[in-house]
Amino acid sequence: MTLELRLVGLKDNKIEMQKLARNLEVVFNKHYFKSDNARIVKQNAFYISYLDEDKLNIVLQFYILNY
Repeated sequence: MTLELRLVGLKDNKIEMQKLARNLEVVFNKHYFKSDNARIVKQNAFYISYLDEDKLNIVLQFYILNY
């Protein structure tokens, strides 16, 4: 299963959004769900970011693997 987190904000807040993306990446990566015997694993080594008019979009992609 794929988990995709999309952060959208003003491009003026780029540094704050990058910090938030990094913090979310640390929290989610390798998180283990004991009740379901599943783990979240980062799909890409880097997050994807792009500008859409005056908005900055940051996309984090993960897999949820069930063992």
